[in-house]
Amino acid sequence: MRRFGLVPLFRWLGRWPRLRLCIGYCVCSTIAAVIYAQGTTRVVPFLQVIGSAVGLAAVSILFAVVTWYRADAVPGATFFLAVTVSLSYTIGFGVAALFLPGSARVGIILAIGGLFSIPVRILVMSMILGVLISLGRRLRHFFAPETIEGVPHGT
Repeated sequence: MRRFGLVPLFRWLGRWPRLRLCIGYCVCSTIAAVIYAQGTTRVVPFLQVIGSAVGLAAVSILFAVVTWYRADAVPGATFFLAVTVSLSYTIGFGVAALFLPGSARVGIILAIGGLFSIPVRILVMSMILGVLISLGRRLRHFFAPETIEGVPHGT
């Protein structure tokens, strides 16, 4: 009998290659950004809440999988998370900016301007996520005790 729950889901996601994890997170965060932007421009608070919840769930799942369910070293996991979060934020913001009411030029200028923030965002996120991943792995026995025995090796 197959079990359902978060642990089998996290173990399954932990076996995914890095590129698939990155693309999956990018799609989720872009959908969240578009839903949130539509809620903001149309003044629909329910859409803002849904967009925020989807974004929070996506980043929480990605952080949990990379921290506890993969066997990557801390620097590699940190850089992977920093690049993934930075690129997906920029892509999600760019796609959401295209749905802004009014001129399409404003959305395009905002999207192109967001590209220039990627290197700085990666540097800042690397420092923050390095500390969070190290703390998360030290507190593994509280949050993910089933991963203490052996972490499945991610690719």
